[in-house]
Amino acid sequence: GNLIAIATRLQILSLNNCNLYKRDWWTHIGRALKSNPTLQELRIRGNNFGKLGCKDLAVGFSSNTNLKKLDISGNKLGVLGGAYLGTMIENNSGLQVLNAYGNFMEIEGTIKVIQSLVSNTSLTDLDIGLNRMKTRGAQCLIDTLSTGKVSLLKLRVKSNHIREKSALDLSKAVRKSQLQFLALAGNRLSASARTEIALTLSASDEDLNPIGFDL
Repeated sequence: GNLIAIATRLQILSLNNCNLYKRDWWTHIGRALKSNPTLQELRIRGNNFGKLGCKDLAVGFSSNTNLKKLDISGNKLGVLGGAYLGTMIENNSGLQVLNAYGNFMEIEGTIKVIQSLVSNTSLTDLDIGLNRMKTRGAQCLIDTLSTGKVSLLKLRVKSNHIREKSALDLSKAVRKSQLQFLALAGNRLSASARTEIALTLSASDEDLNPIGFDL
């Protein structure tokens, strides 16, 4: 943690799959992030530090505007971890790319992340796949995108138990947003539903540009 704080040239730090599951490690790292002026990308995938590790990280990220990319996927954040991650997004004004895939934040945790998007103007690329957001989480995403206040350009919600009607409604809400790419693969959509979604997203006219997709 102290090394991160004093490293004035460090721009990318990768700690993927390092088995760093103890909370005190992330307490130190979170504190160090508050004062590091140069780190732009942090990769901490697959360390299984859970909700408390995420809480400590959120403290550092909330006041760090230099970090642009964060990969926090596969860390078993759960519902509370999702809430802490949402708080981090709300308070951070520099992060551009966030990968939170495979954290099983469930409906409530994922909703906290989604709701935070309205307050964030820097995040443009978000992956919240494999978090079991289900129908209620998908509806929150639809409502949030429909506000037109979300800065996202790329969104991945793969393997989230999203039903066909919700997926169809989501594709329509995307047309009201700034999104340029949507990934919905892994949600067990029928061939007819995928075709309808593809037509919705790929349609173009003088007011709308086609949107890239992965179904």
